[in-house]
Amino acid sequence: MSILKKLFGNEEKETKENEAVASEKKEEAKAPAAAEEKAEEKKGVDPKDRKPFVFLIDSVRKSGDNEFEVKGNVHGQVLVGEDIFILNPGVVGKAEVKFLETMGGISCHKLEDQGGTITITVTKEFEEMVRVMAGLSNIPPTFQPDVNQPLENPYLKALIIESPRHGQDPNFANLLIFMVCHSFYLVPFTIQGKEPVPDENGQVTFDKDSQIQFHWLTSNNPDDENPAFALFTDYREVERSVKEGQERPKVTFMTFVEAVEMNKQIDKPAGIVINPFTPQNLNMTPENIANIVATPGYQQEFVKKEAPQAPQAPQGTSPEMAN
Repeated sequence: MSILKKLFGNEEKETKENEAVASEKKEEAKAPAAAEEKAEEKKGVDPKDRKPFVFLIDSVRKSGDNEFEVKGNVHGQVLVGEDIFILNPGVVGKAEVKFLETMGGISCHKLEDQGGTITITVTKEFEEMVRVMAGLSNIPPTFQPDVNQPLENPYLKALIIESPRHGQDPNFANLLIFMVCHSFYLVPFTIQGKEPVPDENGQVTFDKDSQIQFHWLTSNNPDDENPAFALFTDYREVERSVKEGQERPKVTFMTFVEAVEMNKQIDKPAGIVINPFTPQNLNMTPENIANIVATPGYQQEFVKKEAPQAPQAPQGTSPEMAN
């Protein structure tokens, strides 16, 4: 049995919160940054028509000089004329969408939440990046988090969404686990006590009596007694956790390695779930996590180095379970 089947199986991590959220209408994606809008205006694509999309390449055919036809499933919406990104682990290239076709071979101006063929043009320097299991997206990926920029993980998101179709492929499993371990995430938290106020440089100082609280999710499944620490690939996934009338939560950046350390703060075995409020999430049990941590690659890269400390408020953290 592959480790991916152990990670996914046929079950989803369900909570009372995601049951409520699942019944609510999904919010429209936010407009792209001004610089991206100007670029699309020049190419004749109305920025108001742009919606984020992710796409995992199933097959590739070179159809001309600097031109490739790639097949797969579009999650979101892609438009003819868009400038997009080619996604490999830790590397990003650029391409332009020239043509779109449905699975039935019908040419179209856009593909939205469906399978099809995307014909892209790339410069020679990025040709080798166009390969099976590479990703495409109009969302710029984040390699180093910046508090002034939205965190984005389009490649990991595409891999998670496509995992049910590729779950038995060991190459896919290795790629997914690599991206899980090497990505940054958003993690919501609450502050108990006085709210910190940033100074003129954006730095904040916590009051000595304040505490940061991180939250673990619990399952509605009576057979699943393990809480799970929640990680989010982007701000849109965080907003799925916000019920009507609630304020958007404060978030911090965190790595998978730091999340593993966070789970050591509670008194029972805990899992990790990525994007828990979306239908296709990645739910890792304590056993899954132990298997990943025990791999030679993980040990060599993360454990033999100085182990990271779990994020702490100045006066300590207070774990809390979310039912």
